[in-house]
Amino acid sequence: MALWHWRRTRTAVAEPGTPPAAEALVADSLAALGWPPAVGEVVLLAGGRSGAQVFLVETASRRVVLKVTEDPGWRRPALRELAVYQTEDRVRAAFRPRLLAAQDDGAAVRLLLAAHEPYPPARELGEDDWLAVAAGLGQLHRLPLPPGRWPGPPGRPTSQAVAAALREWDRHGWSGVAARAARRLAAATGTGPGPVLAHGDCHVGNLVRGPGGRPCWVDWQEACLGSGLGDLVFLWQRAEFDGARPPRTAMTSTYAGARGVRLDDGLRSALDGVELRLPLLSWPAFLGYGSGAGRQVMGDRLAELASRTDPGRAPTARPAGRGPR
Repeated sequence: MALWHWRRTRTAVAEPGTPPAAEALVADSLAALGWPPAVGEVVLLAGGRSGAQVFLVETASRRVVLKVTEDPGWRRPALRELAVYQTEDRVRAAFRPRLLAAQDDGAAVRLLLAAHEPYPPARELGEDDWLAVAAGLGQLHRLPLPPGRWPGPPGRPTSQAVAAALREWDRHGWSGVAARAARRLAAATGTGPGPVLAHGDCHVGNLVRGPGGRPCWVDWQEACLGSGLGDLVFLWQRAEFDGARPPRTAMTSTYAGARGVRLDDGLRSALDGVELRLPLLSWPAFLGYGSGAGRQVMGDRLAELASRTDPGRAPTARPAGRGPR
């Protein structure tokens, strides 16, 4: 999971002003794509975090989103995202913005996408919104793998990675909990269904409303093979870190039904394993960017998972008001 994305503009709120160099980049990119020039203000939506700059552009024909990746270090993820948009699957295409034009000239990867309304912050979503996202995610994960070469899921964590994560949790006062979680993760055996093409960075900031309000996923640079459960878990964790309370139990049932998998102890055990891995290994370095309440949420969730004796137990609400252990 590319956790650093949480620092980016979460709901496509424009950054004030667009530097002249960015306007020139937009003009050159539209020309290279054979698209009409901008006729109004060019709005910078996000820039730099993924080696890409993303703009909202008003052209004579329609409003579009332009994504340009020039950083050589991000070329491979950019090409991966392009490959996702070019997969010829009508069902998969229904859950992503329409690709209007694209170009890879060796120096930059350019994507021109239909513009859609971004989702509001996670705290503002109602249960119907959450269930619609869970259903859409399940439908995406039900699809057969698209052709092409996709990166695989991460392997078992190395002892060095675990040790580094424990040091980070210790800095925040949760060393005892993290150590128990590490032991639980080492003993985990559930792998979950799959493989599927997972989004890899599934959070509300990467959702827009498609036709009829259908959820559509953007920013496919982290797409990879896996069980797909990490998409659902990360959706929950990021939302809870930001102060939201997604209906986990109802979403799990909706997701399983849409994906066509059994909601049984095997699925719950696999979800537990993913939940342990993400906060234990991926979150510690980013805890400092959130609020104290957000850190408490992540620590409480890690403690609840680490203390479970039955890995097949259904997802439960996080404990409230506990401090570091």
